[in-house]
Amino acid sequence: ATREVTYTLDQVGVHTFEVTVTADGVSASKSVTVTVVADYDRDGLPNDWEQNYKFNPIDPLDSANDPDGDGLSNLEEYKRGTNPLVADTDGDGMNDGDEVNASRDPLVADTSPTGPVLQVGAVKVGFTVNAAGFAAAPQSFWVTNGGPGDLNWGATTDVPWLQLSATSGAAPTEVTVSANSAGLEPGDYTGQITFTAPGAADSPQVVTVTFTVRGESGAPLMQIFLPVVRNQ
Repeated sequence: ATREVTYTLDQVGVHTFEVTVTADGVSASKSVTVTVVADYDRDGLPNDWEQNYKFNPIDPLDSANDPDGDGLSNLEEYKRGTNPLVADTDGDGMNDGDEVNASRDPLVADTSPTGPVLQVGAVKVGFTVNAAGFAAAPQSFWVTNGGPGDLNWGATTDVPWLQLSATSGAAPTEVTVSANSAGLEPGDYTGQITFTAPGAADSPQVVTVTFTVRGESGAPLMQIFLPVVRNQ
């Protein structure tokens, strides 16, 4: 007689077990080895990945499907780490397939800006004078627009010893910063210049200003720290 034995293996890997059959007081055993692969239908998509996105792990044809319509098949989405159900995985306004075709990374929001981007040519400015009552040599940097369109900016300071050549304008604009030690005791001072541009990306931006007033005579000193330049 023939009998069928069914056993469910729910873990990936190599499984070895022994089957023993007893009939009329006689027993016989046989070792059976079964390999459970992570991809039941062998379509290149791991079972857990397919199940996570509600695909059928025993349908070998779904690896070629493109449910989000971004131009990448499910297999390509898996290999690139993108979401097969979202056309624009990184949310930067350009779908995954177009980014791949343009040699961009569909996991990095790196498309060109679509509107104005505030750029300020310094992140920190430092002044030093050797005696109270002297004005430090002025320093300049540019306020520019890193994107398309027009950019109108404004600037404010939070300390009275800081003066700006302009507190508003249309980019590009050169801004000159001055620091005057009149009325200040010897010591270290810190202030901030805040630049804003309504409707622009990367707004606001803050430039930190340090001012050292020494109790000595001599020529004023100055320092300026440039920002890291980012490619758009």
